This record gives sequence, structure tokens and C-alpha cells, in this order.
Amino acid sequence: MFRHRENLISNEELEYLAEETMITIRPTKNLPHIKLITCSIGPALANQEITIPLWAAIHLKKLNQCKIIIPEWLQVSWLEEASVKSSVSHQFYPMPNHFLEIGYLLLKMSAKNDFEENPEEISSLLKTIEDKRRDNLTDGLTKGLADVEAEDYFPGYSFTSLTAMEINRLRSACSAILSKRDKYYRTSIVTQQDN
Repeated sequence: MFRHRENLISNEELEYLAEETMITIRPTKNLPHIKLITCSIGPALANQEITIPLWAAIHLKKLNQCKIIIPEWLQVSWLEEASVKSSVSHQFYPMPNHFLEIGYLLLKMSAKNDFEENPEEISSLLKTIEDKRRDNLTDGLTKGLADVEAEDYFPGYSFTSLTAMEINRLRSACSAILSKRDKYYRTSIVTQQDN
């Protein structure tokens, strides 16, 4: 029998999955062709941009064998716009999947010298966006719970443009809402049958 686990995937597992995201690097020396299970890397000449999985870029960076090209969406101007648009409405501004994991991975490792802009400002903007998106989720779920108690139906809510980490955080709250909805429907069906 299937046993329900509260969190089916941990944040560490999500970070691991995020490391499969392709990212551009500029090697500091020639890289040979390397055949891996899921892809191939190289060959590449020094200073020739190539796209490789994030985990490989992190490894090469730790060996001082590359410069990581910071994605456009991890620039201050892009993050400021996303922050403003996240504040304007309760809609979720489309962000790259795993944006938090990738952003924090690049900030916490030695890639800080690859940022052309202030890494502390980028970190602060990521945190602000994360908080705003969490608030939007909380507001939507709170409204969903209130509607279940007040109405005779469960309205549908659309949470589009959520990232994997946000969905993971939502899992237990959604389970509570669905349980409450099921209890409400069972109660209303029994009441209708009694009449």
C-alpha cells in the first residue's frame, strides 16, 4: 500500500535537479571532449563560450578552469522588474524554473567574482522576490480556505508560473485544502440525502 509522505522531495533534491540546468561558461584553458552519461562537454578552446550543465560549471569553477556567464535573468535590472511585477498583482511573474536554487548556488560558491553587478544586491532581490511570491501563495491559499468554508462549492484557483520549489512548499497546504474540501462535500451530500 502507498504511504503518503508529507514532503515527497526535499529542497536539497530540488537543488540537485536544478544543477542539470544548462549554463554558459567561458573556459580559461582548452577543454577536451568529455562524454558523460547524459551529455557531452566540449571540446572548447580557451575563452570560447560553451553551454554545459550547472553542476559541471560549478566543478570547473572550483578548479579555476572557467568563468561562469551569469544568466540575463540574474542581473539587477531583470530582478528589479520581476520584483515590481510581483508586487503589482497576485499573479506570478514568469521566472525561470529553479531560479532560486540556481541564483543561490551561484552566489554561495566562488562564482561571486563572475557577477558584473553587486552580488549582495542580487541576493537581496532574490530574497525579496521569494518573499513576495510566498506572500502571493499564502494569500491565494487563505482565500481558498475561506471560500471552502463560506460557499457550497470549491472554486478553482490557478497558480501559473510556479517553480518546482514553490510547488514543493505548497504541497502540504494544498493537501489541507483538499481534505477540507472533501470533508465539506461529504457533509453537504449527507445533508442533502437527509432532506
